[in-house]
Amino acid sequence: MERFIDMATKLATILIIPLVIWGVKLEVDLAVAKTERAAIQSEVHRLEDQNQAVLSSVRENTLALRELSTTMTYVKDRVDEIRADMRATP
Repeated sequence: MERFIDMATKLATILIIPLVIWGVKLEVDLAVAKTERAAIQSEVHRLEDQNQAVLSSVRENTLALRELSTTMTYVKDRVDEIRADMRATP
């Protein structure tokens, strides 16, 4: 019986080392995952800010294009009027 207890103690002692190593590995993996998560969140926030800036620029460009389109329509109408006047004049 004493031999069985001695053998069980030795076996438990041998199993402790891999369990400790496994536990440390899990802690390291968790720490690395937390660091990567923080970096990814930071990148996402940066990209969201950049996306907002791009959307703002697109809105401004849309307004500018509308104004340009209106101006071009006016210029075309004036050119058509001038062309009509030049054809009408002998």
